Amino acid sequence: MQPNDEAVTGSSEGTGFFAASPLLERESDVFDPSGYRPAPDDWALAVTDIVGSTAAIAQGRHKTVNFVAAMAIGALKNLCAPEPIPFLFGGDGAVVMVPPGRVDAARRELARVRGLAVREFGLQLRVGIAPVGVLRRHGTDVRVGRYEPSPGNHFGVFLGGGVGLLEAAVRGRGDAALL
Repeated sequence: MQPNDEAVTGSSEGTGFFAASPLLERESDVFDPSGYRPAPDDWALAVTDIVGSTAAIAQGRHKTVNFVAAMAIGALKNLCAPEPIPFLFGGDGAVVMVPPGRVDAARRELARVRGLAVREFGLQLRVGIAPVGVLRRHGTDVRVGRYEPSPGNHFGVFLGGGVGLLEAAVRGRGDAALL
């Protein structure tokens, strides 16, 4: 955390956490930590990662890899609508945050996306979801910025190590207790 910042605790569902986040209008703003705010402890961070994406891309399946990665974002955005949620597309995976009242449903949606990825596209999708407070208890933070490269087109950007910690767990290189 940054000096004088405190983690957001308690329930923050319906408070417009992401919509009220500072707007990062310029590309250079994403490199300024002062534009980020602590994610609420009770929101959950979800990450996805496609197994073997490099090989699939080498086989000319880059559009399929991108599509499967984006499916998780679409599913969770639809689930949480009209509440705007932070998300970041990574090409072969995604990072998404969901409010506390949607975590169980988000787990089900991500399981559906994982099943669809295997059945329809032959791609294995790793999925992990953990409350922000749990990630903080593991020594990392989750800070969120709202980057808007053009009006009405916004997505989340993240700092603090929580994303990396959860990604490592999903890839089998971290604490499996997070999953």
